[in-house]
Amino acid sequence: MDPRVLDLLRRAAAALEPLGLPYSIGGAIAMHAHGYARYTSDIDVFALDEHRTQILRAFRTHGLTVEPVFSPHHYIAYLPEQGELRVRVDISFPAAEPELSAIEFPVRAQVMGTDINVFPLSLLVAAKFYSDRPEDHHDLAALLNRGLFDPDEVVRMIASIDPEGAADFIAEIAELRRPRPPRKRPPKRT
Repeated sequence: MDPRVLDLLRRAAAALEPLGLPYSIGGAIAMHAHGYARYTSDIDVFALDEHRTQILRAFRTHGLTVEPVFSPHHYIAYLPEQGELRVRVDISFPAAEPELSAIEFPVRAQVMGTDINVFPLSLLVAAKFYSDRPEDHHDLAALLNRGLFDPDEVVRMIASIDPEGAADFIAEIAELRRPRPPRKRPPKRT
C-alpha cells in the first residue's frame, strides 16, 4: 500500500474513532480487509448525513484540508503537504442502500495495523454491483474469481431491497462465470 494512503488511513481512524459515530470504509481498503488487495490512492469513508459537521470537523482537526465535491453529499480530505489530490479520503454521506446498511452494520477489521469499520463483504459486493464505474465491476469479478464471497448470500441481501436488482446480479454473476476462449497470441517476430 502506498505509504501516503496508509498515513491517511491512520489519520482517518484517529479522526473517526474517538467520535463514536457510525461510519464504514468501502472500496479497495474494505476489499483489502476481506482478502483482496489492489492498489488504491484513496480511502472511501461513508457516514450518516446527520453527523456531517462533526466528521468534517474531526478531519480538519487532524490536519486534513476538507473540500466539497458535491456538497452536501461528497467531500474530499487530503494532506496539503502531499500536494496531490489523487491521494485523498473521499467522504460520502449517502441516502440509499447498500451504503446505509454498511454504515449501520459495519465489520471491524484491521488493515495494515489500523483498526477500522469496513463494509461487510456482501454489502461491499452489492455496492460494486450497483456502481456505474467499470473498475468496480472488475473488482466484483476479482472477488468472485477468488471465491471471496457467496453469490447466493448477496442475491438474498439484494432481493430484500431490490428484487429486480437481484435478477440483474444473478445475470452478471452468470456472465462472469461464463468460460472465455483463450486469446490468440500474436505471431512471434523473427
